[in-house]
Amino acid sequence: DCDLRRPRTHLVFGQPRVPGLTDFLVSGETEIPEWLERSVDVPNLHLVTCGSRSPNPAELLGSQKMQALMKQWREHYDMVIVDSPPIISVADSSILAREVDSILMVVRTQQTKERAVEQARDVLLQTGKPIFGVVLNDVDYTKQYGAYYYYYHYYYRQYYSHDEDEQA
Repeated sequence: DCDLRRPRTHLVFGQPRVPGLTDFLVSGETEIPEWLERSVDVPNLHLVTCGSRSPNPAELLGSQKMQALMKQWREHYDMVIVDSPPIISVADSSILAREVDSILMVVRTQQTKERAVEQARDVLLQTGKPIFGVVLNDVDYTKQYGAYYYYYHYYYRQYYSHDEDEQA
């Protein structure tokens, strides 16, 4: 959880926020301590919470120690997923973008304005990192997309139930 200003990942997994990333970054430790990476109820997933509040998140995220940590994780794990604050709010995300291979944008439907999404895309493109895709959060299929969702769901079920009949 590299959203050091409004951390939420620890809540999703029911874990304490502290100790976490910021605590390690300000410590004198050079090796990854056992307490930093937590096991959760999802197989093959380890969680690093944000840790204690910091008066200088951008400085911590841009530090050499953070770069070294990301390098170690890359060598040890198949995939490292970094949660960051919104790209147009603070510099933190742009700083983190230097350390990742690709970017997955998360857009909240019915709340994020189209212009804000365009600005975020433009900022992300300036990082030189590819945008892997976009996730739409809080989509209410029953209101705005109802007919399309139900058509797709019907088509999907018809297509696959037909395959299952042939295989039987």
